[in-house]
Amino acid sequence: MKTTRVGLVTKEWPPQVYGGAGVHAVQLTEALRTLDGVSVDVHCFGGVREDGAIGYLTPASFADANPAVQAIATDLDIA
Repeated sequence: MKTTRVGLVTKEWPPQVYGGAGVHAVQLTEALRTLDGVSVDVHCFGGVREDGAIGYLTPASFADANPAVQAIATDLDIA
């Protein structure tokens, strides 16, 4: 059987879930992981994680930027 790999990019991931998008990301990941032949890698904001997700910090050169620019910089780092 062929394995389908899914890469989920999300700003919110436990323990930093504060809205509907984060809840959706968690529930979608849980549902996809129940399917045979599906592998899900989660790429999220917030640095090192112990739950298997790959966390990313805002690049140091953007530490003083406004939050929108910080989010874009972190997304580019993930990409």
